[in-house]
This record gives sequence, C-alpha cells and structure tokens, in this order.
Amino acid sequence: MKSMYQSDLSEEEWGLVSRHFEHKDQRGKKPIHSKRAIVNAILYISKSEAQ
Repeated sequence: MKSMYQSDLSEEEWGLVSRHFEHKDQRGKKPIHSKRAIVNAILYISKSEAQ
C-alpha cells in the first residue's frame, strides 16, 4: 500500500498493530473501508489538528 501522507503507517508499523483490528467472527455487515485506512485517517486528523 502506497503512503499518501506523512502520518500514514508504514508496512512495518501496520504489521505491529494490525492484529488488534482482526475480525473475531463473521457476524455483521462487511466493512466498507479497510481498518488501515481508518487508522491512517485518525492519525492524519490527529497530526494536522483538524485545521
């Protein structure tokens, strides 16, 4: 995955935290956005202070 912003997680960083975002079961609707995209968006907002 290509990093768009400086705040995006690298492959190595995502490898360290991705296990915390794994599905435990198959109930519910399939997600529209990837967990990594959501984490990157949160990091972007946090770093830019939502200017």
